Amino acid sequence: MGYQIGFAQCTANTYSGNHGYILPDSSQFPHAKQNHAFNAVIQLQVAHDTVTALGTFIFDSIFITSVNTLPALPNGAKIHYTCSVPRCSFLGASTGCINVHVDSMGLTNVATYRIIVNATAKGSLVTVLGTVPNQSQSATINWYKIIVDGNNSGILSVDNPNTSIFSVLDISPNPAMDKASVQFYSPKSATIKMSLLDVIGRKVLAENVAATNGINKTELNISTLQNGIYFVNFEVDGRNFSKKLIVQH
Repeated sequence: MGYQIGFAQCTANTYSGNHGYILPDSSQFPHAKQNHAFNAVIQLQVAHDTVTALGTFIFDSIFITSVNTLPALPNGAKIHYTCSVPRCSFLGASTGCINVHVDSMGLTNVATYRIIVNATAKGSLVTVLGTVPNQSQSATINWYKIIVDGNNSGILSVDNPNTSIFSVLDISPNPAMDKASVQFYSPKSATIKMSLLDVIGRKVLAENVAATNGINKTELNISTLQNGIYFVNFEVDGRNFSKKLIVQH
């Protein structure tokens, strides 16, 4: 499936200054509803450079070559995508986004479809012997999924949570300056460990939250944190549930 000429209806996140990648929001997409069209946004952050076995690769750009699903969608349907930059070519040390869309005819089955994003990076390789220009590397990103529910019960929102599992519903505002409100659903009353992690997994904040059965809200004071991308993480019964938070003072 080729990209469409034009710009995606999505807003790119702020570049964090760290080595980049397509950001893995572990909360995943909202679930899709059977026989309904689906839209979602993948955030992309391109590194300035990355260390490989051969040396340091300096990125000129990353070009999205294809977006597909595994398994294939039914009825010959395809996943459509547009990018926030022309030709889906993102410069090094920049951010962008990819808007993905599936028509209702592609979501007739209750199923899970893994999204496969293929990209080619262009740049220079810096080795102990010198700089080698006009190099390329391929990458595949496959951690996003479209989960199709037959009865809409899996679509997580404040108005319609899945009552059988713990869920991080919303963080607002996001980006946030000094404080952020986190809404989550707990299927039982419990004391839950909540932490805030930076993009390399370091814990920058931690506290215990008293949750009741139902939708809960807690507030984070982030006034002392540096600008960047973080993950609000809840540890529940040995499992971790997280959602991305952008701090932008």
